[in-house]
Amino acid sequence: MKAPDREVLITVADRLPPERLDAMADDPDYLVRTYVARRMPEGRLFRLIRDPDQQERAAVAERLPAVSLGLMADDTEPEVRRIVAARLQPEAAIALLKDLDWTGLYGSRPFGECQSITFSRCCNMSIRSSPKWQENV
Repeated sequence: MKAPDREVLITVADRLPPERLDAMADDPDYLVRTYVARRMPEGRLFRLIRDPDQQERAAVAERLPAVSLGLMADDTEPEVRRIVAARLQPEAAIALLKDLDWTGLYGSRPFGECQSITFSRCCNMSIRSSPKWQENV
């Protein structure tokens, strides 16, 4: 039997009730899993935190309950960590200031250079200045 078409699976992921999406969370197609992550109930997103695909992890970081975002603060992709930093409470986000991808512009003291602007703006400027960010753009 032929494998289901990607567009069919994405349509199914869009139409199934969210509580029935667990069966599709392990689909081999990253895009299907990303659609699942965008609609799956928040309490079930934990199983997707370490997915091999960056897009799915970004979708999880956008929806994961704020109190659980620390579980993704060490993600391998700077974009996922940026989403986490943008959603974390300021007190918790300070721990991300030592992130090597974000300190390229400010050296080892990024927060000291950012006191006159908001914390989230500082993080956005720092990550975009990182050589790794510029390689991926």
